[in-house]
Amino acid sequence: MSIENEQLTFPVPLGMSDFNCAREFSGQQKNTAKARQVLLNTLAVRAVGFYCHNLLSVETDFENSDSWDSSARILMDVADLEIKGLGKLECRPIRPGEKVCYVPPEVWEDRIAYVIVEIDEKEKMANILGFVRKVAAEPVSLEQLQPLEDLIDVFDSISLQQRIEQIIRIEKLLASDWLESEKVLTASGRSGRSRRISQSSLDSSAMLLNKGKLISIDGRDFALMVDIRQQENEQNKVKVSFELIPVGNIRSLPSGLEFALLAPSGKMLTSATAKQGDNCLRITPIFDLEKLELAKQNGKPYQIKVTFNGKTHSESFPSN
Repeated sequence: MSIENEQLTFPVPLGMSDFNCAREFSGQQKNTAKARQVLLNTLAVRAVGFYCHNLLSVETDFENSDSWDSSARILMDVADLEIKGLGKLECRPIRPGEKVCYVPPEVWEDRIAYVIVEIDEKEKMANILGFVRKVAAEPVSLEQLQPLEDLIDVFDSISLQQRIEQIIRIEKLLASDWLESEKVLTASGRSGRSRRISQSSLDSSAMLLNKGKLISIDGRDFALMVDIRQQENEQNKVKVSFELIPVGNIRSLPSGLEFALLAPSGKMLTSATAKQGDNCLRITPIFDLEKLELAKQNGKPYQIKVTFNGKTHSESFPSN
């Protein structure tokens, strides 16, 4: 690639706020060379943050980037930008006319990609040139850069891989007697029924797992459904919607039926009680995925408890 190829680069005007931020960070350094390094790094991160937010509609998090941490700036040559839910994007500056970019070994790992940014302080411009996925040697030639327009494909690929990994982890939380939701609805005489969880309030793209099972209590049958979704902007948190619905020709739950979630200690965390005419009960807690996995590993699960006419049915979550 050539840096003169305009269609593969993106110019970002550097404003007063960009320079003020960069000067604030550089002014915290004790020597001139380090101050210069921090100033250029900060301008590069600001420029890439502008591109990601305004052109790619990708959420960034400056505050959780090492480049925004005063101790990290002193100890390392770091120019990372946290991309929410995906990881760190390294934003390496070069000056006009330079043909290679030096990337320090301390940032060769744990990066989504390395974006090269030409900083022209005189013209108050940052020109984002392109990126490389991996770095294994300090000098990166500009000829190695991939087109900037392909960066969104990298984000999509990482997001897809994370989603697959999350689904695999989630599926391990439920035993084999939990079936795909449509099979349960068919068996319950509810086939063709619209999705139980309101699609207007939930993003279907965030759904990781949707299963259920038939249960009986005091001679009555019910479908217990579970819908697990990624909590927005929280990679390790999941929203779990437990729902209890009547089956067969009965369209409403019996008045007084209680639906509850208990902690591993037995403490009730939340509950819902059916009133006359209710056709479902739902409880929707948010869980830390690692804690759920630990609960399964330690044999100390949460309990989903259904109580009716003095009789109780309990299901473990996660189940063995």
